[in-house]
Amino acid sequence: MQELQRYVEEHIIPLYDHFDKAHQRDHVYMVIRQSLDLAAHMEVDRDMVYAIAAYHDIGLCEGRELPHEVSARMLLADTELRKWFSESQLQTM
Repeated sequence: MQELQRYVEEHIIPLYDHFDKAHQRDHVYMVIRQSLDLAAHMEVDRDMVYAIAAYHDIGLCEGRELPHEVSARMLLADTELRKWFSESQLQTM
């Protein structure tokens, strides 16, 4: 997870600096923390949970109309994620 986390910290989290006050870094870090806390009680891939949480609002870069769809499209388009996840995992995410 260290390489994935380094990538997300350097390339994904900074995107939140350009969003409204409710969707800044503190927001994404809270979502990541809460998601991983929940994942600790389930049989899930923690790396997938981490990535999903980190990418969940990046679609706001294209506005507030359907940001979840934009976030999904951006996650799937991020070729770097293929270092850590299979196509099947990416589709699930």
